[in-house]
Amino acid sequence: RLHPAESRIRKLSIETPARLILFDMLVAPGGKTMLERPLQARREALEAFLSKAANPGLQLSPSTTNVATARQWLQGAGGSTDGVV
Repeated sequence: RLHPAESRIRKLSIETPARLILFDMLVAPGGKTMLERPLQARREALEAFLSKAANPGLQLSPSTTNVATARQWLQGAGGSTDGVV
C-alpha cells in the first residue's frame, strides 16, 4: 500500500506537523507580482505578512548579509542542510 489511511495521516499530522519555511515573497497576498522589487523589499513584505499570519506552520528563515555569519550557519548545521540561499 503506497499511501497511509486517512486516519493515519490525521494522527501523523498532529504528532509531526509540517512547517513551511519561507525566505522570499514573489507574489503579494493580493496577487500582485513582486518580482521587479529588490530582495530586501520582498523580504520586508514577507516579514510584515508573517507578523500578521496566525499560522504556526509558517516560519521565516533566518537571514543575513554577513558572509561570516552564513558560514557559521553552514558549519553549525553539521551536514544536515544542502546550502544557503
